[in-house]
Amino acid sequence: METQELTPETVRQNLKDAGFAPQAAAGFLDCWQAGDRREQMRLLAKQRSCLLQRIHKQEKQISCLDYLAYCLCHPAADEDKGEMTHL
Repeated sequence: METQELTPETVRQNLKDAGFAPQAAAGFLDCWQAGDRREQMRLLAKQRSCLLQRIHKQEKQISCLDYLAYCLCHPAADEDKGEMTHL
């Protein structure tokens, strides 16, 4: 992957694509213009962590759906006898 020169517009677009809120992107750009790399990295790490938390939550939701689908397709032996089992 070839890197390109960073301009305020390319940085702004990248932050938008990464899900930064407008105010957070403005704060990042302020740090970028001031040369505050430490704060930039902190902000990037914070956004990355938020994105990962959302992914993990959605993975758990998908697992719940998969479990329910499995239970519907593979009824327990008690259900075959007309009794409902609790999930």
